[in-house]
Amino acid sequence: MHVWGNLQRVYNTSMKYDLRVPIQSGNLLEVVQDVPEKGMRFPTVLLVPGFGMDLHESGYFDQASDILVRNGFQTFRFSFSGTGKSQGNFVDMTLTKQADELREVLKSIKTDRFTNPRKIGILAQSFGSVAAIAAQPLAGIKSYVFTSAPADPYQSLEKWFKRQRGYNPEGISEIERTDKRITRVGREFWQNLKQHDLSKQMQHIKEPIKLIYGGKDIRIKPWEFQDLYVHASGRKNLVVVEKSNHAFTGKARPVVLALIAEWFNETLR
Repeated sequence: MHVWGNLQRVYNTSMKYDLRVPIQSGNLLEVVQDVPEKGMRFPTVLLVPGFGMDLHESGYFDQASDILVRNGFQTFRFSFSGTGKSQGNFVDMTLTKQADELREVLKSIKTDRFTNPRKIGILAQSFGSVAAIAAQPLAGIKSYVFTSAPADPYQSLEKWFKRQRGYNPEGISEIERTDKRITRVGREFWQNLKQHDLSKQMQHIKEPIKLIYGGKDIRIKPWEFQDLYVHASGRKNLVVVEKSNHAFTGKARPVVLALIAEWFNETLR
């Protein structure tokens, strides 16, 4: 076990490191660091997973990390408290807590010896984008990619829970995911979510940002990505991948991965 700053690093034979990052709640968050084989300091991308997902994001983030590393970027992937191998109970999660955890992970990776602290970007999927927006302003971030980002996460999540008759804003709400896992949130989650104005918080993002959506995404309405696009303050780009769903599965996946790599090559070098 090697300690670098407040990162506990477990080395293996590849340039992939399994980390545990301690946060103020006392929990340890699982983090995976992928480093290109050649070089000393790298432009770095932090990948932020969606609602109740872990650092793999059902394989999407594994593939995204692979293509970014092959393009010379270092990546960090992490799981919020109560997901993946991170400590904690997701039922206690709120958007504010996720924004705080994102800030703490970001603070840690800035101190890593392989990180170029002047060249850090964020790739966030779905509710991970919501957490990144709620955490604004984020100092030191030079570029963003948000994929499948909702402008009204309360409404989209409420509908998802109601379809399974699991919506209970005064108690414990629960849904069964496609992989049969059960995701639960408490009363505080819904109350806290209402307190965030994403359109207003989006205005803090003055760095280059790319928004990518699926043309057949049944969770995100067209007005939502238009709303986020309009409120971003700096250089911005919006792409709708036709015939793609919320998670960009199938033939859409390599298209989206190429768009991500291209954007960071343009804005994070």
